[in-house]
Amino acid sequence: MSPPQLRRAGRLLAALTPLTLAGLSALAIDPDFTTPADAAALLVLAAALLTLAVLRAGWRSVVLGALCGTVLLAVPGAAFADELLRRRGVDTEVVVTAAHRTTSLFGGSDWTCDLRRTDGRPLPHAALTGSLCPGPEQIGRTATVTVDPTGWTPPTSTDPGSWDRTDLAPAVALLVATTALWSWLALSPTRTHLTGRSAFGAR
Repeated sequence: MSPPQLRRAGRLLAALTPLTLAGLSALAIDPDFTTPADAAALLVLAAALLTLAVLRAGWRSVVLGALCGTVLLAVPGAAFADELLRRRGVDTEVVVTAAHRTTSLFGGSDWTCDLRRTDGRPLPHAALTGSLCPGPEQIGRTATVTVDPTGWTPPTSTDPGSWDRTDLAPAVALLVATTALWSWLALSPTRTHLTGRSAFGAR
């Protein structure tokens, strides 16, 4: 690969990967898109790491890139969901209409409770999962949940302690630092090939 091609590839990798992963992370908080967004994000990350390897960035860069990708997959969605609920969450009275047992990835059992608003209005993603739905004894009970009126995030507990775990300022600082590190990793092969030195020394 010629130096101009190397520079272009590095710049595209540095710019597009963080934006794409952060966007897919935010999209994945919508239950309608969780599975395809997660699958697409994993494919993007795998392709980005493969490109780093093809650019001969070195195994240390690939490992650091995987760590950066993990942060870019996890933090934006959680921070975005918390911010949506902080700004737009509305406490809404619902009744539990049904409960379904589901099997977790590791073989355990969880419950999903179907919900209906007591005022009869539509409720996007009308279900509670995990610890918010202990079991079938909840059927018929009335509860108050926090709802995102746009339907981007599913209903959740009214207790902010159960979801408000991501402070926006530290999350943004972490994302900026992670993006800067990823960009440096993506652009380092250009410097390596043009100067003859590896950013991490001998490979």
